[in-house]
Amino acid sequence: MSVTVEQISQPGFGNLPSFMRRLFGSETDAPPVAALPANASRTSHTPYGLRSFVSAGQGPLTVIFESGLGDGKEVWNSVLQAVSAQTRVVAYDRAGYGQSERSTEQRDGVQIVEELRAMLQAENIPPPYVLVGHSLGGTFVKLFACLYPQEVAGVVLVDARHADFSRRCRQMGVMRLFYEPPLALFMLGRSAKRAEFQAAPLTQKQVRAAGPFPKVPLIVLTHRLKAIHWPSGLMRAWASSQRSLAGLSTLGRIKVCDDSGHYVHRDRPDLVVRAVLGVVAAARYRLSQSQRGSEIQSR
Repeated sequence: MSVTVEQISQPGFGNLPSFMRRLFGSETDAPPVAALPANASRTSHTPYGLRSFVSAGQGPLTVIFESGLGDGKEVWNSVLQAVSAQTRVVAYDRAGYGQSERSTEQRDGVQIVEELRAMLQAENIPPPYVLVGHSLGGTFVKLFACLYPQEVAGVVLVDARHADFSRRCRQMGVMRLFYEPPLALFMLGRSAKRAEFQAAPLTQKQVRAAGPFPKVPLIVLTHRLKAIHWPSGLMRAWASSQRSLAGLSTLGRIKVCDDSGHYVHRDRPDLVVRAVLGVVAAARYRLSQSQRGSEIQSR
């Protein structure tokens, strides 16, 4: 299978400053979408400070949405309503984004996972969770799943970055600018974005050192659009790394989104909704089978 890559950003991180968009292509314009009702917006008082989040829907499974570098919870507006009609959803702003308080802690993956779990516990939102992560947010949810497999019932990775993507690019002789943009590009951005980017190498090490990925339903969504903007080595590295992500679970599969850019949830929200609800259905079935088996054993 040939997978090509086009996005406005360096693969697997998120937005770059606007002048770089000419190099990396441009995001497909998406029609405006309705956000969740105003009463869905809430503030959580956590041990790590205030966190802004939205929550809607009901169900035994909660879908947690983790945004990419530089993005807040609003980036998921195009999929939240549809998913919340079937189960509970939660999207939030990490420290320093939106209305969430800044943090003095290092913004590496383990810290972000712990802060997310603290917010869920503070709001009495118990597992099991279906985790959905875009770009660098996909790295965070993968780490969450490896560190706390007992809390995770399924995962959807939306154009997420593999921990070994940079190594694969180096092996294929890809110019470093395409997979590791210089920190100077982020100096004018918000401090939270810059801090997460600076901590990204540590986050990748944490993912590699974490335990095995749990045997849960997994869908990897990867985009394919305007490949002419990308060197062939970069495309091959991205394609192979995406297939490796799908192979993390024996229940994993990959979906190539032909007419989408890096922001699949904006360009083709229907594909993201379908993937999330598919994982939710599979997770529900597995949970029901497990409960049925426990009941039989207890008789």
